[in-house]
Amino acid sequence: MTRLVGAQQIDRVRVNDAFEKLRALRKGTSLAGLSWKELRDEGRP
Repeated sequence: MTRLVGAQQIDRVRVNDAFEKLRALRKGTSLAGLSWKELRDEGRP
């Protein structure tokens, strides 16, 4: 048996904080001159 429940409200403050943390983590991170497409295609047959 399954119980249907209403969707929870989205906490915009928490969402925005999470995005800000992700943006901060991204700063200073690089692929050492490689493109993401090269990295993607490297694992393909």
